[in-house]
Amino acid sequence: MELEMSAMPDIAMTAVLHASPHPPDPAHTADRAEQEMPATQTAGLHWTVLPALTAPNLNAMRAQATGGSALVLGVIAACVSATHTAVALGNVEGPLLFLLLGAVWSAAVVALVCLAGLMFGDPGVIARSEERCMPVPDGPIREQLLVGQTLSSDIRNYDDPTHGSYCVRCLIWRRAADKAHHCSICQRCGMYM
Repeated sequence: MELEMSAMPDIAMTAVLHASPHPPDPAHTADRAEQEMPATQTAGLHWTVLPALTAPNLNAMRAQATGGSALVLGVIAACVSATHTAVALGNVEGPLLFLLLGAVWSAAVVALVCLAGLMFGDPGVIARSEERCMPVPDGPIREQLLVGQTLSSDIRNYDDPTHGSYCVRCLIWRRAADKAHHCSICQRCGMYM
C-alpha cells in the first residue's frame, strides 16, 4: 500500500502505518519522518516558540508623538499667522491676497495630512512568520535560542547573502529589498522608518 505521506497529517500517517498489514520498520519510519519534517523542526527549534518580543517603550512613543505634533502644529500656526499679519499690514488686495492665503492654507492642509499619516499610518512592521523567522542562523544565535535563553546584548545582526539580515532583537530575516530597520523605541523592525 503506497501512500503519499507528506500530504497527510501526522496523526493520519500514524494511523495508516499501524493499519498496514505489515508492521512498519521503526528505522525506516523514523528516517522517512525526519526527511519529510522541515529542517527547522528537526533541529528542535520552531518559529512559534521563539522568545516574546520586547515591549515597546510607550512613554518614549507618546513623548515623540506629542513633541512632533506640537512642533508641526506650532509651525503651521506661525506660518498662517505670519501670512495673515503680512497681508493685513501690507494692504495686500486682489489676486495676490488670494494667492498668498491660498498657498499658506494649502501648505497647512498638506502638513496636517502628512502628520495624520505619520500618527495613524502603518510603519510597515514586519510580523513574525515561518518565512521571516526561519532558518535561525547557526552559531551563538541558534545555541542560545535552543536552550531557551534570550539573546545576549553582545550578539550582532547576522548578514546572509541569500536571506538578508537577521535581526537579533526581533528574530526575523529582513530582506535587502525591504530596506527595513529596527526601531529602538517601538522594538520592532519596520520598512517605512
